[in-house]
Amino acid sequence: MIADLSKIDPAIARAPEDYIALLRQVRSMSTLSYWEIEERARELGFDLEPTELVEALGGDELPTRKLVIALLVTCGFAPHQIDRWVDIHERLSDVESWPAAPTPDPEPEQPRRVRRGLVIAAAVALGVTAIAVTAVLLRKDPEIVTGTPPIPAPATEPGSATPGGPSAAVPSASATPSPSPSTRPSTRPSLAPTDASATLSLNQGLDLDTGQLSAGPAGTSNVFDVVAMAGGMRSGDYSKRLALMPAGPAPTKEQCQALKPGHLDMLVAAGEGRSLCVLTTQGKWARVTVISTQGGNLQLTYLVWS
Repeated sequence: MIADLSKIDPAIARAPEDYIALLRQVRSMSTLSYWEIEERARELGFDLEPTELVEALGGDELPTRKLVIALLVTCGFAPHQIDRWVDIHERLSDVESWPAAPTPDPEPEQPRRVRRGLVIAAAVALGVTAIAVTAVLLRKDPEIVTGTPPIPAPATEPGSATPGGPSAAVPSASATPSPSPSTRPSTRPSLAPTDASATLSLNQGLDLDTGQLSAGPAGTSNVFDVVAMAGGMRSGDYSKRLALMPAGPAPTKEQCQALKPGHLDMLVAAGEGRSLCVLTTQGKWARVTVISTQGGNLQLTYLVWS
């Protein structure tokens, strides 16, 4: 971290204005200019224009979550610290998003004679509707008129002629059935092996469902499930889909599936030998285990359950 910014506690923010003031303090204590922040952010895969940052830190509306994360990552915050800032951001966003209850306009009082006319018209309309429905039922259901059930039409054997109609065709045993949708060739790209390994450089992303690696810094993307960070990983779109599991044996599919939404984070600090459960962008559960962090690269193995 550029300076000791960990002393800035976002939990003291009670309103968006307080939160923005703390972000301004982060920017000031980082000793970085707006243009230096832009350059560093670009190297880390973020698009953070100086004018956008100036407007966000000088306004009174809560900045976007993407901007907050980009600023904190650029200033060297650790994943668990960023997660704390994001939690406070979400709390303030929920409070800010509640709209004020609209005041209904008073309905003008109608004259007594007009109201009486409306009631009479409604009663007449209901009577006409009831008569029309009864007439339709009498025409369509002979049982209502005669009191006896209608005589069913005689059943015809397959292949025999019906009165006034052609013979019913008997399906041929040699007819070729049309292919069902499940037998048609799929246009979906083939998935990567469910048990594989990968090596990620800093800020490189990995799609666990397909095995695809980002060509450069992943930035913010809903394609990549995990992105390598200094000291850990984050989700590609900064949604809460990662859970760092306790040290020990690798978690099973059942243990990952038993996780509640409150157990998931968007950033985790994971060292060598630690495993985490990941909910992929295709809704599958995966287990990711960190093998090595030497040389600034993140070497891991992963298993995707179907």
